Amino acid sequence: MIGSPSSQSAQNATRTTTNGLGNKTGSVGTIIATPSSSNYDNERLHNVDWETYTGTYVIPGGQTTTRFTFKAISSAGPNAGNLVDDITFTRSYGLTYDLTGGTSSEIYSDPKANNYAGYHAEGSTFDLTTTRPIREGYTFLGWSKTKLAVITNQNAFNAARSSLITKMTMPSTASTVFAVWAKNPTVTFIGAEGETLSSQKISFGSKATAPYTPLRTGYTFVDWDRSFSAVYSDITVKSLWQPNSYRISFQSQGGSGEMPDQQLLYGTATPLCFNRYERSGYLFAGWNSAPQGNGTTFTNEQIVENLATVEGSVIRLYAQWEPITYFIVFEAMGGNGAMTNQELTFDQLASLDPNQFSREGFHWFKWNNSPFVPDIWYDNEEFVQNLADRANEIVTLYATWIANRCLVVFEENGGTGTMEAQSLAYNIAETLHPNTFEKEGAHWISWNTAPDGTGTSYEDEQLVKNLRTEDNSTVILYAQWEEGVPEEPDEPDKPGEPEEPSEPETPPQDESNENGQDPPANTTPEENQPPAEAEPPDDAGISGDTNDPLAPTEPQPEPEQNDAIDAEQQGEALEHKVEAPQQTGATSNDGPSTPKASFDKTGAATLGVMCVAFVLLVGGNAILIIGAHKRKRAREQRRRIFRSFIDS
Repeated sequence: MIGSPSSQSAQNATRTTTNGLGNKTGSVGTIIATPSSSNYDNERLHNVDWETYTGTYVIPGGQTTTRFTFKAISSAGPNAGNLVDDITFTRSYGLTYDLTGGTSSEIYSDPKANNYAGYHAEGSTFDLTTTRPIREGYTFLGWSKTKLAVITNQNAFNAARSSLITKMTMPSTASTVFAVWAKNPTVTFIGAEGETLSSQKISFGSKATAPYTPLRTGYTFVDWDRSFSAVYSDITVKSLWQPNSYRISFQSQGGSGEMPDQQLLYGTATPLCFNRYERSGYLFAGWNSAPQGNGTTFTNEQIVENLATVEGSVIRLYAQWEPITYFIVFEAMGGNGAMTNQELTFDQLASLDPNQFSREGFHWFKWNNSPFVPDIWYDNEEFVQNLADRANEIVTLYATWIANRCLVVFEENGGTGTMEAQSLAYNIAETLHPNTFEKEGAHWISWNTAPDGTGTSYEDEQLVKNLRTEDNSTVILYAQWEEGVPEEPDEPDKPGEPEEPSEPETPPQDESNENGQDPPANTTPEENQPPAEAEPPDDAGISGDTNDPLAPTEPQPEPEQNDAIDAEQQGEALEHKVEAPQQTGATSNDGPSTPKASFDKTGAATLGVMCVAFVLLVGGNAILIIGAHKRKRAREQRRRIFRSFIDS
């Protein structure tokens, strides 16, 4: 209970500490109850059971005596009841906040007795309110025990800073603190032309916010002429500028040489650098801002100004070149006709004029830039460019000719056998292939361009030239035959030891059986060997071959040029030599061979295979010997003897 002696009322108390036995701090009430940890009747120590309570009472005006009493204290024994100690009474005084023109909805300018706001115990130190009052156009700086004038600059602010307080110790009397204010300054930003970019009120001592970055054509904003990071009074801030620099880059556009970049400043007139580029096939025709020349044109060393506005930009000027013209001269090189000179422009694709030359027996092949050793070839109407790089230069192209070829086809004209066609080049003398056709009961006498012999005649292996002038033309030569048997041939040579083979890798065979090999089983010499006087016919070799597959035994003269077998025929003969055993299946242990059953009298190629097989059966070795012949009559005689032997 608290109050005047005649009038006391229950006093609320707030628990500020707890002994941890169940109570919590902050509990408010008129009854104080503290739990105890004592468990025995004889325990008289309660040093851990204390809790602390506090309360505030405002003494009304005129009251001179204030009494504090407990209305009731319960006590049941030594271990229960109330123990009260350390009761302290402290006097408090009110603190007044003078806002000096400001306002605040949270700060009481005067202390309030009914809710104890603004009262502080005598001698206590406390923090002044952190709530900031407001005043339009001013900045609150803090509290002072004395009233200060409005601050308008930095010097006044520095002088007042020592008077500003944030804590206070309550004296034994009521007190007042005063709000300190500073006038907010105005910051004005000025552009390059003197125009106002921005005008702003800011808090005293704070930083102004720069406006948008100002723009000025051809210039770069550098900075402001003064700082505005902490402004204490009205100021004007001006912008600073510098002219932009840019580079001129000279592009050669296919030229050669070097030119460094040229540095220029905006607002300053400067001549362009002298052109130092060169280009083969072109003449310098000035600069242009576009590669194709459809931009702005500049002459050599022209004075220019303000080609760029942005700092660090690069202006590319492209060299313009005028192409030279040159001429193409066409040389016939033995041909007939005429062609005019052709004018071409450098670096422009153009087709060559079509060939107008002609030459009998030849067809035009291509152009070449050299009359002697072919170097560079050009097709007819080929697209070309840059054949010359000097103005009015002459380039000569030489016609190249290829001889026309005709195909000579040999017709048997009633005979038998086959012959390869022969390709002949114009203006080159060549020998006709030797005849290999046969006709029973007749002998070959010549070739003729007509089947009935009424055309042009040619001898066997005749040297011919320019049978046709057209390319890819065909000449048909028909074999001409004469009925009847030719003059009786000489006695044929007896077979003997064979000559060395034409192919060195195939060794000669010993047909006398001196190598110790046995003759084929179940045979007799009469069944497996030809008569001593027999020799294979001349056409028994490879198709188209004019030589015998077996050589005569007696020494032979050197073969005539027309009778010599070429390398291609030798290769074909050797091929038949290897394939012969596969066709006959004959070995040294086989029974009697039957060459007659598989022999075709009308086929020269088949006859050649069978002749080779016959050699294998007799000699036991795969060998084909190609010899030369003395004359045609001897060959005819040997053919008849050999056929008689086969037919038997």
